[in-house]
Amino acid sequence: YESVAQFDTTPQYVQTTGTTSFQIADNQVQQITSIAANYTQPDKTSIGWLVSTDGGTTWMKLDSSGWVNADANNPDEFMPIETINQANSLSLTGTTTIDFRFMLKATASATPVLESITVNYQYQ
Repeated sequence: YESVAQFDTTPQYVQTTGTTSFQIADNQVQQITSIAANYTQPDKTSIGWLVSTDGGTTWMKLDSSGWVNADANNPDEFMPIETINQANSLSLTGTTTIDFRFMLKATASATPVLESITVNYQYQ
């Protein structure tokens, strides 16, 4: 008798919402000054990200024309975690929250780990 373990290697999503959103008091944040992710990404695994400034109704990615809407259910739409520092170009005008959606893709033998996100910002 042989038993073979089956691992789910389809993309898994994690996102900040509600009480886990980055809260912005009174629309007073002028800009993100820096953003960083603490993560471990073994070979052949991936971590992707999207960002929302409207409570997760609309998700965005950065392309050559600027910030554009993205399909949060399509793994091909996610930007590589190594580019998360580019979120500092995001307009925060009228924003009260910043949410992130992360896509983690594992292999049968390795799993990426997203430990933390640090967002620094400047008030008006």
